[in-house]
Amino acid sequence: GLTATGHVDFEELWSVLASSLREIHTKNASTLSFEELYRNAYRMVLMTREEELYDRVKQLEQDWLCDEVQKR
Repeated sequence: GLTATGHVDFEELWSVLASSLREIHTKNASTLSFEELYRNAYRMVLMTREEELYDRVKQLEQDWLCDEVQKR
């Protein structure tokens, strides 16, 4: 979302992206807008937070693989 100064908040964008990635993992992505997800990720990169974005996606995927996939 936008902050009081009109800036997009990284944490809010990340929350939407992380939630959407979990939906994709559980094959429940029919309501997702991939254009919106791309746009949100692109906004994070424009904030020069690409390393943090990468690290968070990497951690989310590692957690998913360890907690959900490896258990099977």
